[in-house]
Amino acid sequence: MQRNNSNFSDLSGKERYNFLANLADNIAKIFIALFKYGGYSIIAFYTYKCISEIAGYTTIADIKAAFSWHINGGSGSNAPQPFLFFSKYNLSVLILSATVFCTGIWYGKKQLRLRRDTIERLQERIVRYEKQLDKNRTSSNLGPRGITNLGDEK
Repeated sequence: MQRNNSNFSDLSGKERYNFLANLADNIAKIFIALFKYGGYSIIAFYTYKCISEIAGYTTIADIKAAFSWHINGGSGSNAPQPFLFFSKYNLSVLILSATVFCTGIWYGKKQLRLRRDTIERLQERIVRYEKQLDKNRTSSNLGPRGITNLGDEK
C-alpha cells in the first residue's frame, strides 16, 4: 500500500473529521488499556504485598460467635445479654435488609410484567410488518406475551 504524503492542511473537511475522529478513538483505546491493565497491576501488587507481609508467619484467626441466654436472671454490668445478636442496632439492620430485599423482588416482578405487557401491545404491529416483508413467514409459536409454550421448554 502506497502512503499518501499529504499534509493535514491538504485534507478536505470530511477527511479532516475522519482523521481527528480516528485519532481520538485511538487515544481513547490507549487510555482504556492503561486503566484496565493498570488496575490489574495494582491489584496484583497489593496482593503480593499482603502475601509477602505474612509469609513465614503462623497466623491464627480466632472467631467466636456467642449467643448466651441469661438463665439465672442476674443483673449487673457484666451479666450476659439474651440473644445479643438481636440488639437494637442489629435488628434495625435486619429489618432494613429485608425491606430492600422485598422491594427488589417487587420491582423485578413489576418490570417483568411491564415487559410482557409491552410485548403483547407491540406484537400485532410486529407480526403485520413481518408479513409485509415475507408472506411465507411462520410464527415462532410464542404466546401473546412472549412466553415460551410449555411443550417447547426443556
